[in-house]
Amino acid sequence: MRKNSRRVRRELKVWGRLKHDTILPLWGVATDFGPYPAMICPWVENGALTGYLERQESSLSSHDKFSLLNDVALGLQYLHSKSVVHGDLTGSNVLIYGNGRACLADFGLSTIILEFVGTSYFTSSIRGNVRWVAAELCEVSEEDELSLSPECDI
Repeated sequence: MRKNSRRVRRELKVWGRLKHDTILPLWGVATDFGPYPAMICPWVENGALTGYLERQESSLSSHDKFSLLNDVALGLQYLHSKSVVHGDLTGSNVLIYGNGRACLADFGLSTIILEFVGTSYFTSSIRGNVRWVAAELCEVSEEDELSLSPECDI
Protein backbone atom coordinates (compact mmCIF):
# COMPACT_ATOMS: atom_id res chain seq x y z
CA MET A 1 0.00 0.00 0.00
CA ARG A 2 2.85 2.40 0.87
CA LYS A 3 4.57 1.63 -2.46
CA ASN A 4 1.34 2.27 -4.39
CA SER A 5 0.75 5.49 -2.47
CA ARG A 6 4.23 6.74 -3.37
CA ARG A 7 3.66 5.83 -7.01
CA VAL A 8 0.32 7.68 -7.09
CA ARG A 9 1.93 10.78 -5.55
CA ARG A 10 4.74 10.63 -8.11
CA GLU A 11 2.27 10.29 -10.98
CA LEU A 12 0.30 13.26 -9.65
CA LYS A 13 3.48 15.33 -9.60
CA VAL A 14 4.18 14.38 -13.22
CA TRP A 15 0.61 15.13 -14.32
CA GLY A 16 0.41 18.35 -12.32
CA ARG A 17 3.36 19.90 -14.12
CA LEU A 18 1.93 19.22 -17.60
CA LYS A 19 0.26 22.25 -19.20
CA HIS A 20 -0.90 21.85 -22.80
CA ASP A 21 -4.19 22.07 -24.72
CA THR A 22 -3.98 18.39 -25.65
CA ILE A 23 -3.29 17.14 -22.12
CA LEU A 24 -6.19 16.75 -19.67
CA PRO A 25 -5.40 19.24 -16.89
CA LEU A 26 -5.13 18.18 -13.27
CA TRP A 27 -7.09 20.73 -11.23
CA GLY A 28 -6.41 19.29 -7.82
CA VAL A 29 -6.46 16.32 -5.50
CA ALA A 30 -8.95 15.21 -2.84
CA THR A 31 -7.94 12.82 -0.09
CA ASP A 32 -11.30 11.93 1.50
CA PHE A 33 -12.09 9.00 -0.82
CA GLY A 34 -10.21 6.10 0.71
CA PRO A 35 -6.55 5.15 0.81
CA TYR A 36 -5.57 6.88 -2.45
CA PRO A 37 -5.94 10.48 -3.55
CA ALA A 38 -8.76 11.31 -6.00
CA MET A 39 -7.68 13.32 -9.02
CA ILE A 40 -9.86 16.28 -9.94
CA CYS A 41 -9.97 17.28 -13.60
CA PRO A 42 -12.50 18.88 -15.95
CA TRP A 43 -15.47 16.95 -17.29
CA VAL A 44 -14.91 16.09 -20.94
CA GLU A 45 -18.32 16.17 -22.61
CA ASN A 46 -17.83 13.62 -25.40
CA GLY A 47 -16.01 11.01 -23.34
CA ALA A 48 -13.43 8.62 -24.71
CA LEU A 49 -12.35 8.53 -28.35
CA THR A 50 -13.55 4.95 -28.81
CA GLY A 51 -17.19 5.75 -27.95
CA TYR A 52 -17.05 9.12 -29.70
CA LEU A 53 -16.02 7.51 -32.99
CA GLU A 54 -18.78 4.91 -32.66
CA ARG A 55 -21.42 7.61 -32.01
CA GLN A 56 -20.16 10.07 -34.62
CA GLU A 57 -19.00 7.61 -37.29
CA SER A 58 -21.25 8.87 -40.07
CA SER A 59 -20.96 12.58 -39.27
CA LEU A 60 -17.18 12.98 -38.94
CA SER A 61 -15.38 14.26 -42.00
CA SER A 62 -11.86 13.24 -42.98
CA HIS A 63 -10.76 16.67 -41.73
CA ASP A 64 -12.40 16.01 -38.32
CA LYS A 65 -10.64 12.65 -38.02
CA PHE A 66 -7.30 14.15 -39.02
CA SER A 67 -7.81 16.90 -36.43
CA LEU A 68 -8.28 14.25 -33.73
CA LEU A 69 -5.17 12.42 -34.88
CA ASN A 70 -3.24 15.70 -34.92
CA ASP A 71 -4.33 16.46 -31.34
CA VAL A 72 -3.06 13.05 -30.19
CA ALA A 73 0.25 13.56 -32.01
CA LEU A 74 0.64 17.05 -30.49
CA GLY A 75 -0.08 15.64 -27.04
CA LEU A 76 2.54 12.93 -27.46
CA GLN A 77 5.03 15.44 -28.83
CA TYR A 78 4.47 17.62 -25.77
CA LEU A 79 4.78 14.70 -23.33
CA HIS A 80 7.99 13.51 -24.94
CA SER A 81 9.42 17.05 -24.92
CA LYS A 82 8.90 16.97 -21.14
CA SER A 83 10.61 13.56 -20.88
CA VAL A 84 7.35 11.78 -20.12
CA VAL A 85 6.24 8.50 -21.70
CA HIS A 86 2.47 7.91 -21.51
CA GLY A 87 2.84 4.14 -21.51
CA ASP A 88 -0.83 3.24 -22.01
CA LEU A 89 -2.10 5.17 -25.02
CA THR A 90 -5.42 3.69 -26.21
CA GLY A 91 -8.72 5.08 -27.50
CA SER A 92 -10.00 4.94 -23.92
CA ASN A 93 -7.25 7.32 -22.78
CA VAL A 94 -7.98 9.95 -25.43
CA LEU A 95 -10.89 12.17 -24.37
CA ILE A 96 -12.94 14.43 -26.66
CA TYR A 97 -14.06 17.88 -25.52
CA GLY A 98 -17.42 19.36 -26.56
CA ASN A 99 -15.70 21.31 -29.35
CA GLY A 100 -14.40 18.07 -30.91
CA ARG A 101 -10.79 18.52 -29.80
CA ALA A 102 -8.90 15.61 -28.25
CA CYS A 103 -6.76 15.45 -25.13
CA LEU A 104 -4.63 12.72 -23.59
CA ALA A 105 -5.58 11.37 -20.18
CA ASP A 106 -4.86 8.54 -17.73
CA PHE A 107 -1.21 8.82 -16.92
CA GLY A 108 -1.31 5.78 -14.66
CA LEU A 109 1.63 4.26 -16.50
CA SER A 110 3.47 7.45 -17.34
CA THR A 111 6.99 7.72 -16.16
CA ILE A 112 9.79 10.22 -16.29
CA ILE A 113 12.30 9.04 -18.90
CA LEU A 114 15.33 10.62 -17.27
CA GLU A 115 14.63 9.05 -13.90
CA PHE A 116 17.06 6.18 -14.48
CA VAL A 117 19.83 7.81 -16.49
CA GLY A 118 17.91 8.08 -19.72
CA THR A 119 15.72 5.00 -19.44
CA SER A 120 12.69 4.20 -17.33
CA TYR A 121 12.08 0.70 -16.08
CA PHE A 122 9.11 -1.24 -14.88
CA THR A 123 9.81 -4.48 -13.12
CA SER A 124 7.35 -7.38 -13.19
CA SER A 125 4.96 -7.74 -16.11
CA ILE A 126 3.47 -5.57 -18.82
CA ARG A 127 0.83 -3.22 -17.48
CA GLY A 128 -1.94 -1.49 -19.37
CA ASN A 129 -3.89 -2.75 -22.35
CA VAL A 130 -1.99 -5.67 -23.89
CA ARG A 131 -3.88 -5.26 -27.17
CA TRP A 132 -2.20 -1.88 -27.72
CA VAL A 133 1.18 -2.47 -26.06
CA ALA A 134 4.35 -1.85 -28.07
CA ALA A 135 5.56 -5.12 -29.65
CA GLU A 136 9.08 -4.69 -28.29
CA LEU A 137 7.73 -4.83 -24.73
CA CYS A 138 6.30 -8.30 -25.38
CA GLU A 139 9.74 -9.68 -26.23
CA VAL A 140 11.05 -9.24 -22.68
CA SER A 141 11.20 -12.27 -20.40
CA GLU A 142 9.66 -12.10 -16.92
CA GLU A 143 13.15 -11.93 -15.34
CA ASP A 144 14.15 -8.88 -17.42
CA GLU A 145 13.13 -5.29 -16.89
CA LEU A 146 10.80 -3.49 -19.27
CA SER A 147 12.21 -0.35 -20.78
CA LEU A 148 9.66 2.26 -21.78
CA SER A 149 10.67 4.83 -24.35
CA PRO A 150 8.88 7.48 -26.43
CA GLU A 151 8.86 4.98 -29.29
CA CYS A 152 6.61 2.70 -27.20
CA ASP A 153 3.91 5.40 -27.31
CA ILE A 154 4.01 5.49 -31.10
